[in-house]
Amino acid sequence: MPPKDPAPTEDLLQIQIAIELDRGRKVAEIASEFQVPEKKVRNIARNAGLLESKKSTSARKRLSEEEKEVLLGRIEAGEDPEELASGVGIKTSTLLRWCKVKGIEVPRRLEQLSQKERKEIREMLEEYSWKEVAQAYRLSLEALEALKEPAYRKLDSSVLAFLFELFKENPKISDSKVLESASQLGIEVTKEEVESYRKRLRDMKRI
Repeated sequence: MPPKDPAPTEDLLQIQIAIELDRGRKVAEIASEFQVPEKKVRNIARNAGLLESKKSTSARKRLSEEEKEVLLGRIEAGEDPEELASGVGIKTSTLLRWCKVKGIEVPRRLEQLSQKERKEIREMLEEYSWKEVAQAYRLSLEALEALKEPAYRKLDSSVLAFLFELFKENPKISDSKVLESASQLGIEVTKEEVESYRKRLRDMKRI
């Protein structure tokens, strides 16, 4: 039997995302739930006319100094400037310029962090409060939420079973060998996920 065309699945995904956007949910929140890039969610919002509607509603009035301060305060608290700018109908560059004038550091998004930094942050979250870690690495709230959860949690049971068998047979197997074995079997897994699951098994004294 020939494989089903994946197009309907993609269409359904876009419809579901559009529905969630229409409910007023945040782009980062939706991207995390459906495991898709935030850029894709924004494109769907733009194509559905959801971003434009926000802009046309709010762009009619000029922001007061009090409103600017509120926005800047939200950025200082870790919210994403691009999402805030879209919500009030101003350019992201304008909001970033205000941050520069006020000396406010813009929080970093998940995609701006290197794999090494992600690993360090996850390790630090085990010892320090999330506020200390967020401040030390200048993280956005969305990035922090994504990193609070161990990387291996995103893997399905079949991939976890594969990794468990590998580590059980050879606890000292290198990450590169694990990735190579996975690739040969068509299994998609990242170095970060491999390291995360290895650590979990060691903590549980299973390897």
